[in-house]
Amino acid sequence: MKHPNVDSAEYEQIAQGRVISEPIQAVIDEINKTFDDIAAITLSHPLPKEDEMHPMQIIVYLSKSSPSMLDPMQHVAPTEAVIDVNDGNQVGILYDIHVIMDEPAGTETVNVTPVYRSDEVGHADPITVEDGLERLRWKLGKTSDEIQSTLREKR
Repeated sequence: MKHPNVDSAEYEQIAQGRVISEPIQAVIDEINKTFDDIAAITLSHPLPKEDEMHPMQIIVYLSKSSPSMLDPMQHVAPTEAVIDVNDGNQVGILYDIHVIMDEPAGTETVNVTPVYRSDEVGHADPITVEDGLERLRWKLGKTSDEIQSTLREKR
């Protein structure tokens, strides 16, 4: 597992404590078990082929309020999601989970990948977790220029 270009503050945090690693699918599965009314899950993520790594933000959009608590170990030790990239490598990205009650954005950018969208979200097409994670794996193996070129072609 590699941590390309992680800044020195993150390395220091990792060196001082234990990092909990879990596959991205397990992270998404835990989110799905914890909340009943998920409208969408979006990842705001770094690109390993770019200059600087930063933690990934997992944003869970709920259609109703839910009092559940998620991943209490995140407050004890840094947690990273392990993602198999399409080129056969693995990348570990530290992450935080944010739960919000808001209409999910229907857009995708270089560093924002929707990994799930319910068919009840009216302004955008639904996305299965499998399709969303495949898109994420593809992006993590590309540069921002390569992704931008593909996003422009889709429009």
